[in-house]
Amino acid sequence: MTGSRKAGLSSLSARVVPDAAGFAVMLNETPAKTPGRHPLVVPGAALAREIAREIQDVIADQPGILTGKGQGAQVMAPNFRIAAGAIDVIAGEPGARARVEADLAAYGVTDLVCFRSPHPEALAAAQEAAWSPLTDWFATEFGAPLSVTTGLATPDHDPKALAAIARTVEGADDFTLAALSLAIRAAGSVVIGLALARGRIDAEGAFAAATVDETYQAERWGADEEATRAREATALDLHQAARFLALLVEG
Repeated sequence: MTGSRKAGLSSLSARVVPDAAGFAVMLNETPAKTPGRHPLVVPGAALAREIAREIQDVIADQPGILTGKGQGAQVMAPNFRIAAGAIDVIAGEPGARARVEADLAAYGVTDLVCFRSPHPEALAAAQEAAWSPLTDWFATEFGAPLSVTTGLATPDHDPKALAAIARTVEGADDFTLAALSLAIRAAGSVVIGLALARGRIDAEGAFAAATVDETYQAERWGADEEATRAREATALDLHQAARFLALLVEG
């Protein structure tokens, strides 16, 4: 990159202005765009300011980070990345929102926290300690329990519980749904994702619950490089989803 090009990028200033649809991020006097070329407008000022800060910090040195799918480096510009998914995919692609809703609701049928190991005893105890408080919370929060099994067969869930999951996912706005999608897929559990979104657990608690089996294996036999990378990716996604959800609530 030439010196003049770098100078031009470093002179960009990201700021936030009110918009009819929420708060828009501006680059100098030009509305910022998502990778899909949609206006970068989000519901709350706190989220918009954080995205503007991310852009300001990143774009001068690594402008390619914010191109393509906005995921050039997962650790960089996470709120921009999630917001772009909400705008470009969930709201921007025909049928995408319905597909995301269906995919996330389906996690309830085979939710991680509903499958318990009868042995070894230490693993069974770890799963019980991490997951039973969440299934108990879910039953209270949503008015119907999810079944727990120690076998391989799909649990026979109360239809009311699955319907409550579907309603909750369908009722989320596009931005909340994007963060929920990140959290639920990372955890392999809609129960963990909803508990995170509703403040029942924080990102550390969500990670601990999502990785009970992996933690048990690592503590006893060590973790290989691939398993370590997978755990790090899960932790990163859950922390980023939690931060995004917190910014949405902040308004």
